[in-house]
Amino acid sequence: MPASPVHRPPRAALARRAVLWRLASIAAISAAPAGAGAAIDPFVTWMQMLHDQWALPAYEALDRSAAGLVAVLDAAMAAGGKPTPAQLKESQALWLQAMLSWRRLEALQMGPTLARRSSKAIDFWPTRPKVIQQAATVTATAPMTGAAANDAMERWGTAVKGLPALEWLLFPAGTEPNAPVLRSPALCRYTLRIAMSLKEEVGLLLAGWRTEAEHWRSATPPDVPAAKKLILNLLVGSVELLRGKKLEKAARAQALQVPGQRDALENFDSMRTKHTREFLLAHVDGVAQLLLGQTPGLAYTQGGPRWGLDDVLAEQGLGKPHGPALRRAVAAVRQSVAALPVDAATWTPARIAAPVKALVALRAVIDPPIAAAWKVTIEFTDADGD
Repeated sequence: MPASPVHRPPRAALARRAVLWRLASIAAISAAPAGAGAAIDPFVTWMQMLHDQWALPAYEALDRSAAGLVAVLDAAMAAGGKPTPAQLKESQALWLQAMLSWRRLEALQMGPTLARRSSKAIDFWPTRPKVIQQAATVTATAPMTGAAANDAMERWGTAVKGLPALEWLLFPAGTEPNAPVLRSPALCRYTLRIAMSLKEEVGLLLAGWRTEAEHWRSATPPDVPAAKKLILNLLVGSVELLRGKKLEKAARAQALQVPGQRDALENFDSMRTKHTREFLLAHVDGVAQLLLGQTPGLAYTQGGPRWGLDDVLAEQGLGKPHGPALRRAVAAVRQSVAALPVDAATWTPARIAAPVKALVALRAVIDPPIAAAWKVTIEFTDADGD
């Protein structure tokens, strides 16, 4: 069996991962003493809402989409290994629902999502079509369940798993007459294999987030100072991910692209399906929901917790200096991303300059002002988004 290609993460990604693991370890091993004060702390209330009203419903939606995708593809395999037009359409719709849920959840990868490094298993990007096709061929006769099935997938690593790989398999692009999943039973079988792997990972995450929610509802919730430091760092990291990898780095790659030398899939996320802007907005909306909570008049915040970071600051007597600035900065980011053309192939460094500037301004509202008010050190650098 051929060895899986090695994809080494860039130095900035390794540094960012080390920061997150260090912060998560502090939060995990610390415990606050029991007492009435912990139960009424505004931050604890926010974390309870964040888990119960934002994270759990979104992970449940992602779990339903993954389960639905497995069911449709399993039926296609049982009927000969070629999805019908109706099955393909349903699979594409379920993939879109799953990706929208994940992009919103991507705004805050804490708890079990951080501990399991699930973003690699769910969202390896850029897509590697040649490796996916090789994996489909080699694993065509491997069992679909059990230890042998897991071993068959592990040999190929994360580059052949997750939602971006499913996107390549389920959708045609450019001059392609059909989606790759229709080309052969082996590719259909492999699409099902990826969907099953996704369903398993999401199920583990959902169980983990339910456990975390119980911890925050308990009489001894996790240590608040450590959790404050972790969540502010993660929110800054989320903003930097949007600015760096998803906009600036992708725009540079696209500007330097030489026809025939670089796969266009390596530029902006989801260019194949032309959902790039939609998915960026889903990530931005996730950030907005966490920062602003459910805000009257702002439809994109209604999927969030009742409270946002601005509400916590208000409860702590810090709302006047920080709340309005936070709301203005979030609105500017969303407006600038929404103003981008639908077709990411037209996005140049100049065209994405406005959202990049807005994201830099949003970070500046959090770090240092809110971080200083909470006596929190932000351990991300400007390069961490790359």
